[in-house]
Amino acid sequence: FVMRFNRDRDNDGNEARQRARSLRRDATPPERKLWVRLKDRRLAGLKFRRQHPLDRFTVDFFCAEAQLAVELDGHMHDAARDAERDAALRALGIEVFRLTVSSFERDPAAAAGVIASVARERIARLRAESRDGEEKAQNES
Repeated sequence: FVMRFNRDRDNDGNEARQRARSLRRDATPPERKLWVRLKDRRLAGLKFRRQHPLDRFTVDFFCAEAQLAVELDGHMHDAARDAERDAALRALGIEVFRLTVSSFERDPAAAAGVIASVARERIARLRAESRDGEEKAQNES
């Protein structure tokens, strides 16, 4: 199950893609270090995208299979804005996992391991929900 998003939702999907490209080009050192661990299916065989547009937001990293956004939060994050953004993404069926830059830098391998665990658990939950929905539909017909 992979959600598709209308790229023209913000009236100009091209604008969202340009913003994502700019964010990828101007990535912070911690974002670059985490990307090295996530790219090319290096983390548990999971495919991640970086600076990925979703609805009206751009998330740091996204695993479509798990419907999981990973946000690497530095000291400049606005908690109220983050909560609003997380709620909007959850309404789209996307779980948001937030990781502080300091915890990532303290132990990058452990942080990557936690991301892998969260993603695998999310995939298992989505598959179970899908099976349950299919069984329910069969029982109703």
